[in-house]
Amino acid sequence: MRLLTNCGAALTILWIIILFRIAPPVASKLLVAPAFGDEIPKPTFSIDDCRASNDKTCVKNAWNEYKSAIVTEYDAWKTLLPTAQSGDADAANRILGVPIRNGWYVHNHWTPIVPQDGEFDIISFDVAEAVDACRTAIINLKFWLVNNSSDHPDFESDQVSYGQSARKCEAGIKKYHLRN
Repeated sequence: MRLLTNCGAALTILWIIILFRIAPPVASKLLVAPAFGDEIPKPTFSIDDCRASNDKTCVKNAWNEYKSAIVTEYDAWKTLLPTAQSGDADAANRILGVPIRNGWYVHNHWTPIVPQDGEFDIISFDVAEAVDACRTAIINLKFWLVNNSSDHPDFESDQVSYGQSARKCEAGIKKYHLRN
């Protein structure tokens, strides 16, 4: 058992050394400030339950929580951009575990919120579009990294798609002051 513990510690140290040699600015951000910790957070307010109970305050709370979680997650995923841009398959393979370990999968596990009739006073359609662009940018960056890691021939279209959605996301973040 002690041998396994020592091997695990040695591998962790080796991983940190490799990560800092490959992408120091990325590594320091990843090791110091994970987006949510080591599991995918659960929403406090279920948009489906809020809508079923016709509770406008609950809908507003669900929206604010979702919006904040997506923007936070977008910022976390964006730290992986230098690895995607490098095109290095080995680096992409190494870095793909970071989002899993840090719970960066709100975009995948939470119900996307789109304003419905009667909610436009709570959820601006334009802000919802900006948040959706951030969610789309996360997905596009994820596929860009995955396709880099597998020498997928179409990774360039992932790069273009990421760029388009990231520009919309960043414009929305700035215009609507979406960062807390």
